Amino acid sequence: MTEDNINELFKKYNVPEIFDILSIDIDSYDYYTWRGLTEFYPNIVIIEYNPGLPNNIPLIVDKYMKTNHGDRGYFGANLLAYYLLAEEKDINLLQL
Repeated sequence: MTEDNINELFKKYNVPEIFDILSIDIDSYDYYTWRGLTEFYPNIVIIEYNPGLPNNIPLIVDKYMKTNHGDRGYFGANLLAYYLLAEEKDINLLQL
């Protein structure tokens, strides 16, 4: 599942347009996959993030990177990147 095919796969398997829970954990490219979901609307999103990345600027692994930098702690995306993506998707975020 990728950013480019997530909507088509959801259609193929008859996922309802609005559904309860989406969980994404596909190692490093979770951000892009969620970004690609434009025709379906989960009520709750559970997604893998990288807690080792600082949150002062949005950090997202380059999806075209050919080498694995996981051993150096550079993988996935940080919370700020996901927060900003949620805002772009016009998702109401819980105020804690």
